Amino acid sequence: MGTSREVRGFLRRLEDRIEELVPRDDRVSLAFSGGLTSTLLATVARKRCDLICLVAGTPDSPDARAANAAKQHFDFRVESVILDREIVRRHLEGMRALDPTMSTNSLQTLTPIYAVVDRHRGAVLLSGFGLPKTDPSIKRMLRAWRVESPIIDSARGRNLSRPVLVEASISLGLPEEWARGAHRSPADGSGIGHLSED
Repeated sequence: MGTSREVRGFLRRLEDRIEELVPRDDRVSLAFSGGLTSTLLATVARKRCDLICLVAGTPDSPDARAANAAKQHFDFRVESVILDREIVRRHLEGMRALDPTMSTNSLQTLTPIYAVVDRHRGAVLLSGFGLPKTDPSIKRMLRAWRVESPIIDSARGRNLSRPVLVEASISLGLPEEWARGAHRSPADGSGIGHLSED
């Protein structure tokens, strides 16, 4: 069975957007969870640049395990950004100072990428945030931190369905069981949910 027109169009837009954002052969960082959208993004972006996948979380978190598996399977360059209770609390305080109106859920969602922003030293920082319906306060914060979300950009404001992302990933060679894995929230994936409780 061939790739659908919708998926082909999305992948073409994604590759074009990454080409606009990423200087060829330059060092680029990706906030990486080992999940569907970040693995899809890593697969496309590393064709153009020296890509470093930065995974933020506790050492035994689902994201850390998935990133290690991706490193072994796809030969991605993966570096860990370790989070513990003190680091998480410091990051939460820093983000609250930037936007006191942001919900606790949005703050937890952003904590792993905030940790990556602090570590990133490349020309560009990419994020696998992939849904146009992402909370506007999260989108504002990502823009303020100059974090690029090429999957959101490539959706062109439309609701990009998970089946489209799965089909796109499989068409690029990701194993089906990998592409169809369960979605993890950033807080659950990074293992910080219990660390951010007061």
